Amino acid sequence: NCCTINWFREWPAEALYSVAKQQLTMNQVQLHQFEGSLKLFQVMHMSVEHASRQFLEKNKRHVYITPTSYLELLSSFISVLAIKRKQVGMQQKRYKVGLEKIGDAEKQVSGLQQMLVEKKPVLEKTQKEVVEMMKVIEVDKAAAEEVSTRVAKEEAEAKAKAEGTQAIKDDAQKDLDEALPALQTAVACLNKLQTKHIQEVKALPNPPSGVRLACEAICVMFQLKPVKKNDPNTPGKKI
Repeated sequence: NCCTINWFREWPAEALYSVAKQQLTMNQVQLHQFEGSLKLFQVMHMSVEHASRQFLEKNKRHVYITPTSYLELLSSFISVLAIKRKQVGMQQKRYKVGLEKIGDAEKQVSGLQQMLVEKKPVLEKTQKEVVEMMKVIEVDKAAAEEVSTRVAKEEAEAKAKAEGTQAIKDDAQKDLDEALPALQTAVACLNKLQTKHIQEVKALPNPPSGVRLACEAICVMFQLKPVKKNDPNTPGKKI
């Protein structure tokens, strides 16, 4: 059958109040309305007991509200209160830290604003100096470009002259290379020249054309002016 013995007895209101006070005090629960909270627990439990009796009369089914349920209510309240207080404490700490950071930021912003106010004349002066310096730089840049153009032109002219000089040098070297064998031959012949050879040429009344050409070349080399004499072969003509 579904019969059972009713072992559960309801606690009176005074017992509910006393147990709630003992549990909260033992767990060091601090409440602003301590007495009101105790009466609230009492009323809540008694209201649930009354509702369970009405449910029994209406539906013929038992819903047991025991002292253990009351103790679980108090234990749950204490646990939830501790968790919520911890959460609120963390939020308060974060809020406090946030306020401190905001205060620090405001101080820094205020300091920066004050520094900007103090530095504004210096910044304006520096800006003017920078503008003047940019003008000077533009002028110097234009002058530098002009000098660079002139230097490039002079460099090109110098390069052209160097190339022309090199060509003249190469041409002179070529002529020198061609003249050196003849010079060496002439030096060798000069070394063989004797006094009697000069006397022999001097005694010639009409020297051959080769001798005359050689003597004329020597006069040109030593810058000696020619002395004109009567041509023995052609009367009235001087040579």
